[in-house]
Amino acid sequence: MDLQFQAVGEKSQLHSPREGVLYEGRALRDERLVRFLAHLSDWQPESEVVDLLSEIAGIPELAARSEVKRLVKGRILVSDEDAEQLDTFAAEPLWSSHGWREAFTYQVLSDSIKRVDYRKRDGAQSDIETMHQYLAERPEPPMYKPPVSTATVALPEPSKTLNITMHDVLLKHGIPDRPSVPMSMQDLSTFLYFSFGQIGVKKTPALGDQVRKASPSGGARHPTEAYLMVLESDEVPPGIYHYSVRDHALEFMTAEIDRDWVAQHVVGKPEWMDISPTMAIVLTSRVERSMYRYRENYSYRPIHHDVGHLVETSSLTARALGRKFFRGFSVNDREVSKKLGNPRLTEPAMAFMLLG
Repeated sequence: MDLQFQAVGEKSQLHSPREGVLYEGRALRDERLVRFLAHLSDWQPESEVVDLLSEIAGIPELAARSEVKRLVKGRILVSDEDAEQLDTFAAEPLWSSHGWREAFTYQVLSDSIKRVDYRKRDGAQSDIETMHQYLAERPEPPMYKPPVSTATVALPEPSKTLNITMHDVLLKHGIPDRPSVPMSMQDLSTFLYFSFGQIGVKKTPALGDQVRKASPSGGARHPTEAYLMVLESDEVPPGIYHYSVRDHALEFMTAEIDRDWVAQHVVGKPEWMDISPTMAIVLTSRVERSMYRYRENYSYRPIHHDVGHLVETSSLTARALGRKFFRGFSVNDREVSKKLGNPRLTEPAMAFMLLG
């Protein structure tokens, strides 16, 4: 499933990310082997595979059988005697039948990547040593996103309590049946503090002080950024703002925003605008924050977990403040990234929220 052809300079090679093995590309010069492998994208009985190789290579059956076993041993071919391979191929039809073939490939390959076991003492020690190595090569990406504007809107000191128990917040089902009203600056400050703000500092062995928020984040990386699209307010001019975690302030970006643009490119479904939001928030991810710390592909998944944590924390905070709240993931990444001035593949738009 995962054997890839790679051209590196004038050399060619076969790469198996699942096995972490590189094979010399000279094998591709053998037309008989290429023709043979091209027939084996699905399971076939071993006897048929032996017959196929015997026919293509023009060798006796006994020699073909020996060669098939050698290819299995070298992991060029896989056998259903390998329980993991059997499970993998058994699951593939379900994913593919729902149009998730590419997602299945990612899931299988990332899940098979060897990674550090942080549950063990030597794993943790290895991780610290690796981080010192990374730091010697180059500094880590900035903990806070560099300012996007010199025009800032100061926020009042947030309230450090929401004056409601989590039990009572969880009892607040559905969207409040009342007209939407703009948030006061005080409520906005409190909402941003509990949803995205820095509530403390976490000391790490190699990287030193890192941000702590109300939501957890793998490795204390906190790659998620919040952009406010203010549609209606008595105290903040309409426009797009970046929330500065470092300064607990709003950085003004542009006044060019309106309800129709948000409905079309941020929300996607007009009926979701029925709460008449006074504000939309787009969440993006500075993916290099996580990439720097965790170099294996498996760690792509936690950036989505990070967004999920923040979406839920924001939802609970909004309900605690008695606000209307809606969240979704149908952001038009290309259009929104262009509007925010972000590189789409290094700070992709991940989710949105509506408040009223």
